[in-house]
Amino acid sequence: MTALQWFEYLLLGGLLGLLGQGVRAVVGLKKVQGSYDGFVPSRLVVSLLIGFLVGMAAALILKQPTSSSLFNLNAWLLVAIAALGYAGTDLIEGLSADLFAKPRLPGPAESSAHAIVLHREADIEKHMRADSRLSDDRLREFTPIVREVAKDYTTLGVNLGIEESEQAAARAEPVSPPPIESKADPRSVGLLFATTRAEAPEFSEGWFTGERAGRTTYGQAFVRIPEAHQIGKVEQPFKIQLFSLTLYEGSRDPTKHFVIRKVDILTESDWCNLIRIFQHDSALVFVHGFNTSFEEGLYRTAQIAWDLKFGGVPVLFSWPSRGRVADYIYDRESAAGARQAFIEMLQLIKAQNNIKRIHILAHSMGNQVVLEALMAFRQVAATLRLNELMMAAPDVDGDNYRNIAPIVRSITMGMTLYASSADKALKASKRLAGNISRAGDVPPGGPIVLPQIDSIDVTAMGEEILGLNHTVFAQRRSILNDVGILIQSGMRPPGSRLTDIRGVPEGQNPPQYWSFAR
Repeated sequence: MTALQWFEYLLLGGLLGLLGQGVRAVVGLKKVQGSYDGFVPSRLVVSLLIGFLVGMAAALILKQPTSSSLFNLNAWLLVAIAALGYAGTDLIEGLSADLFAKPRLPGPAESSAHAIVLHREADIEKHMRADSRLSDDRLREFTPIVREVAKDYTTLGVNLGIEESEQAAARAEPVSPPPIESKADPRSVGLLFATTRAEAPEFSEGWFTGERAGRTTYGQAFVRIPEAHQIGKVEQPFKIQLFSLTLYEGSRDPTKHFVIRKVDILTESDWCNLIRIFQHDSALVFVHGFNTSFEEGLYRTAQIAWDLKFGGVPVLFSWPSRGRVADYIYDRESAAGARQAFIEMLQLIKAQNNIKRIHILAHSMGNQVVLEALMAFRQVAATLRLNELMMAAPDVDGDNYRNIAPIVRSITMGMTLYASSADKALKASKRLAGNISRAGDVPPGGPIVLPQIDSIDVTAMGEEILGLNHTVFAQRRSILNDVGILIQSGMRPPGSRLTDIRGVPEGQNPPQYWSFAR
């Protein structure tokens, strides 16, 4: 057979294997739904790919040496190849179920219902043990019945709204523990959040989606920092993704990975009460960027608070980002729509008598939220007396930044721009924006320089592998050290804070801008 004939033959085998796997997918759809809580596109794509490869391998193994043409192939050979594509894929997927099946985490509602079942069970057993007429043997006989009664009682309570009323009653009580650090686990970081995202459907993964809610939801969260944590990193399980599809995600180990321990949705009043209870005099508000989920925002806020050893109230403002690169335009519009909610959140924080200083750290497209909000509501913002505004890799139109930033500077005590020429995400944004430079970029002539705003080139801090360099500000100890000193003391110029921050050009006083030494 010629090379072309071999190519055609192997391609035919692959298509037959794919056909066999397609039949398996259709026939077994009900089984897949029952096992994995619904149709999972990534599993179908992987299954079809495996079917194609198995078909090619089967064709190679079963090929008859005397056949020199596709037309001479036995019909039974073709059927056998398709059948192996069907069965072979089942075998491979069965051996690698842990590889391609993403475990479904219990949603908040499921965790709450399970806790209520355990509470009911313990409560019923407590009353039974108080009855001296029941022996230990009789109690053991009643144990299965107790469990069923507890489940039935909880189900009835959920249906009648009893569970919701209990949660509302719990929220009405004084809130504890304080969110800065859990006494039960010293590695648990507590933080407050405000989000304009829509809540996730009941029994689904996560708490909030990337869709817009049209209102602000307030709450608190607890994130555990793993023992294996390294400064500047958010340790996560190994994951294989193809575009927006997750092909594989490893199990989460609390000693190695960040874990969200708890998320509580609070009323606006309870949220403000928490700020007063802490008695801290400062707050650090983090505004995440483009392509970020709610959970990723929690992880990053906790990481920054932990690594900085921040002694105030850490707050996450999470606007509706869908967490996908393909949704850049949607995210940009969502950021523009979150301006008023951001200002209202700042007003709530400042209204608490114990808060004397508010610092803002905005990342990527989060700078659009912050700058445009402070610009649009500058009369209100002026009364807030904001302290440090730190803009990390801002994904903001360069021309707009030049127009807006000086006005925003007049209502803050200090502003710092951290820019990088290595930020690939900003380069992609530049192409999407018609080749207009971004405020966080560093062209050959240096970063954007404006009066009374410190511009620092952080290109020398290196690249972030598989992260498009877009969180370099939070992944380098020197930058975190600079942010920490700035928050604590407001020390200026930047060169007086760290020895590896140098003026550019060297010898000029004052320098045009600042740069981390290479």
